[in-house]
Amino acid sequence: MKQSDLQIKYLDFQPSDWARRGLETVLQEIHDKAPDGSLLKASFSRKKNLFKGVIQIQSSLGPFFAVATGPGLREVSDKLAHQMQRRFERWKAKRFKRRSLKFLRPELSDSNWPRAESA
Repeated sequence: MKQSDLQIKYLDFQPSDWARRGLETVLQEIHDKAPDGSLLKASFSRKKNLFKGVIQIQSSLGPFFAVATGPGLREVSDKLAHQMQRRFERWKAKRFKRRSLKFLRPELSDSNWPRAESA
């Protein structure tokens, strides 16, 4: 993944280096599970004692989106990772369902294939 494929903004606060590396690690793991060629944009904001995180993933296969709030960045990043994991699982289930044999055209079913001649 290129660094330009992962964009992170911090609004109204600056996390410590340790917190920043932790968030980057979580976001990298999320991006690794996203469709190839996707762009991940994340923003984190703080109002009083509440953090909010938003992830937007743009890909050729469609958008993915998650929002979470919590008292700490760790809780917010865990919630975001969980939401995105669920979205990716649903996307993969739909993707592979479309590729299943039941969606083949009827003219390609087993009964229409030429049979080998009996000897």
